[in-house]
Amino acid sequence: MKTIILMVFIILSFTSSFAQQAKLDSLLRLNNEYTKEDEKKLHILNEISFIQVNMKPTEGIITANKAILLAQRLDNQKELANSYNNKGANLAALSRCNQSDSVLQKALLINISIKNEEGLADTYLRLSSTNQNDMKRAIRLLNKSLEIFKQLNNKKGIADVYFNFGAWYRAVNYDSARIFFERSLVLYREINDEADAGMTLGFIGGTYLWSASYDKALEYLNKAVAINERIVNLGALQNDYMHFGILYNFKGIHPLELEYNLKGLRVSEKRGDEISEAGFLINIGTMYLDLKNYIEAKKYLEKGLEISLRLSYKSYSFNAYLSLGLIFQEKNMFDSALIVYEKGKQLSYELNDEALIASSYSHMGGIYYKMKKYTLAFNNLGKAAAINKKLSNNVNYVENLLSIVRVIKNSSKEELITMKIKPELQNKKAIEYALQILESIKVSGELDYKSSTMKELSELYEREHDLSRSYYYYKQYIVYKDSILNIENSKSIGNLQIQYETEKKEQQINLLSKDKAIQDKELDKQKVVRNGFIAGFGVMILFAGLFLFQRNKISKEKRRSDQLLLNILPSEVAEELKTKGSANAKQFDNVTVLFTDFISFTTVSEQLTPQELVDELHSCFKGFDEIMEKYGIEKIKTIGDAYLAVCGLPQPNEKHAENVVYAAIEIKEFMENRRQTLGEKTFGIRIGLNSGSVVAGIVGVKKFAYDIWGDTVNTAARMEQNSEAGKINISETTYELVKDKYKCEYRGEIDAKNKGKLKMYFVSK
Repeated sequence: MKTIILMVFIILSFTSSFAQQAKLDSLLRLNNEYTKEDEKKLHILNEISFIQVNMKPTEGIITANKAILLAQRLDNQKELANSYNNKGANLAALSRCNQSDSVLQKALLINISIKNEEGLADTYLRLSSTNQNDMKRAIRLLNKSLEIFKQLNNKKGIADVYFNFGAWYRAVNYDSARIFFERSLVLYREINDEADAGMTLGFIGGTYLWSASYDKALEYLNKAVAINERIVNLGALQNDYMHFGILYNFKGIHPLELEYNLKGLRVSEKRGDEISEAGFLINIGTMYLDLKNYIEAKKYLEKGLEISLRLSYKSYSFNAYLSLGLIFQEKNMFDSALIVYEKGKQLSYELNDEALIASSYSHMGGIYYKMKKYTLAFNNLGKAAAINKKLSNNVNYVENLLSIVRVIKNSSKEELITMKIKPELQNKKAIEYALQILESIKVSGELDYKSSTMKELSELYEREHDLSRSYYYYKQYIVYKDSILNIENSKSIGNLQIQYETEKKEQQINLLSKDKAIQDKELDKQKVVRNGFIAGFGVMILFAGLFLFQRNKISKEKRRSDQLLLNILPSEVAEELKTKGSANAKQFDNVTVLFTDFISFTTVSEQLTPQELVDELHSCFKGFDEIMEKYGIEKIKTIGDAYLAVCGLPQPNEKHAENVVYAAIEIKEFMENRRQTLGEKTFGIRIGLNSGSVVAGIVGVKKFAYDIWGDTVNTAARMEQNSEAGKINISETTYELVKDKYKCEYRGEIDAKNKGKLKMYFVSK
């Protein structure tokens, strides 16, 4: 498990402070030369403090304090408020949010009393970021700030507000965040604010990064770094380097991940930003943990932990404890792991963060399971499951339930009694939890859990001597584990073609006792003939026969290997894999994704034998496959009783949306016809479509699969989940592409899980 820290750099209205070092040096020289303590001196101090925010915030606090004292002596309320604003900004830049909020409240009271509208808008903007856990408060303050800046026609202020909207919306929706960042970028470029434009490019890159659009992320981050390194925009660079580190972590390119984290660490040290320094240290430690270099991992984690504890930055401390616990766990130092997990749990309660609390209980439950202390494991995992269910953290929830199943299955009679489970009901209780998992699994990302649960159920029913159900769940386990198309495939992804070539050469070696390549086969034949005259004609015939037999066998194996590859992968991807031994993930910007899901699957399955159920699934999916081929749509996979396909890749298709709607209509009619023929022995169906961009590539080494990722896929799944029996539910983006060709019924804005309200449409025909 990775515990990568995404450092939340608080961006306030001081974004223009990313000025060149030369400007700061000039002001510092002027400040030293001008010794008279008057209004001019006060203005210089505030300018210096403002610039220091994202260059040297530790020094910026000292400068702001000098300005506050001077403003108080001069009784200049406007500049006093400005000084408090600058001090608050510098404190926020060091992630000292509580202190920042207290100082900014003073600025707020002054600006209200003197009716300083611009200063008031500025303070509202700064206050919006002093409480990182209160988004509603932040949005309210930002709207107040935006209203004032618009009245004043202050483009810089408006751009800063849009930027901060984007920074907040990152937590809930990357597309929304990107919209606000792009609005701010337009305004920054209008006013020729290169520094803020450079910073904003980096944040746009971040939204693409977290949307798994890695090529786009790389494009924007490179643009950002080019600007920010040239103008020595340290605060922005710190953020860029952090994003680069995470990007290369996701890609598994650890040398570059380390390089950028070290760059970020050096910038943090230069700025005196100890909180960010701790974040980079912990991320480096996590990288070494991934590499199983536990000595280096522990060294960096402990350094980051020491800083975060000293500064009472509890979220970073929690992550450090979690990673240290994983180190101890890997080294089977279970008591030490429990100690740091317990410390992390205490911090999670202090943070009042239920997700972190659940994570603590989950990890401690896992340790107790390894220690075979099943009662303690059961109690901790139960607490984690209850919280994750409440928070709708479905993946974590089903993971907890699966662990509970295994705990119950392995518990002794005495332990079961302690758990308040009757020993004679041991298997039935485990089955009960396992069935809860199947009811809870809704998305494709949980397929591994579904497969594992099917296996557990098969074993549990076998223990109950219910061989019929045991066989049924074993068959389901096979279906979900391997999928219909790649059940036979157990070979390595990168070596499929290479293995064939290797086997071919090995067969020739065994037959001819020579280390020859296949192109030398004619020479080998001559040698066989020559040896035949020496050792006897019969021996020659034997060798020739064996050679021909093996050559035919090799050809068949090659054809079989090629066909298997084409069954699993698009032809372009298969060819790339055969040529290079690997295939790169690619982004496709214009595709339409189709999701289907059968209704009343459980009800139908109860009426059919295991073999009848598998046969019916096969018949339905075979029909879907034929429809996909007809419209040039790429089938991606089946997920239990769900079906995923996409049009517009690997080759672009201008009619991707139109073709998928046609296909969806045919699928709907196909299932309606089966329903009329088979009645209750087949399924109803829901269909959902969405258009946009996806990333496609190969995942896995064994039992590998070609898959697609991105927000477009997630939204398509939500379209299916919010559809109705026998209906085709499409998103607004798909509707805009097909509205002139199909009659569509607007359903209104419907709440979609983790997406908020989305516009949806039913396709009539």
